[in-house]
This record gives sequence, C-alpha cells and structure tokens, in this order.
Amino acid sequence: MTRVSPAHYAEAVSDWRNSSLIMHGLTGVFVHNVDFSGVRGMVDGISQDDYLVYVFNVPSEGSVALITCAAGEKAIDKRET
Repeated sequence: MTRVSPAHYAEAVSDWRNSSLIMHGLTGVFVHNVDFSGVRGMVDGISQDDYLVYVFNVPSEGSVALITCAAGEKAIDKRET
C-alpha cells in the first residue's frame, strides 16, 4: 500500500474544498498529479453521490482527474457556516 503524504493530502484537500465552493452544473475542475499519493487520496475521497470523477492518462502529463457535479448540480452544499 502506498503511504499518503500528509502535506500533499492536506494541500490537495484545501484546494478541492475551495474549488468545490464555486462549482455549479456547468463547471468542471481538472486535477493534475493524481499519481501523487496525497492527490490520489483526495480524489478517492470525493463524494461519488455529489460529483462525477473521471480519471484519465495524458501521455506527457500523467494521471489527470476531471471532476464535475453529479446530475448537473450538487446535491449538498458543503460550504462551512
């Protein structure tokens, strides 16, 4: 099992939380460096009920994830109150 880098994971989660706040049914987020364990851990932890996550390989880039809202809209607003 690959050990997840706590620093990379924390940064990836922070980036994702900020990005998810401004997403809506017509937006998507590309995440690069999915091969890094911390980034992979963040991508694997994204709610499959709320988001569609498609991971693909780009020969010159490595693994990239495209994240979009499931069914065109998020089911749950995850903003902190």
